[in-house]
Amino acid sequence: MRSGKDLSTDRHPFLQQDKTRWLQRRQLENNARAARGEEPLPDEDLTKAFKPIVPPSRLNSMILSGQILSSSEQVAQFCSQSLAKWFGTEALQEAKTSTQ
Repeated sequence: MRSGKDLSTDRHPFLQQDKTRWLQRRQLENNARAARGEEPLPDEDLTKAFKPIVPPSRLNSMILSGQILSSSEQVAQFCSQSLAKWFGTEALQEAKTSTQ
């Protein structure tokens, strides 16, 4: 799965093309208005027309990562205790069968 940063950089060229296209249309419209003797359209801030892409929050993935770590530590602890008991009982069973 690709990260959010990769996805936002993939979209970047399209946003740049959209901005360029918007500026060209705006310039053509201002030229047409000037030819008709009308006032040109006021300059707008591009950040209002094209909002920057907000990177996704990393909080959810950090919380899930912590939960996975905690679960894996509990499983590892349980397995190590179970293996110790198993090897201990196996040794006792072998000692018992060898003495009989």
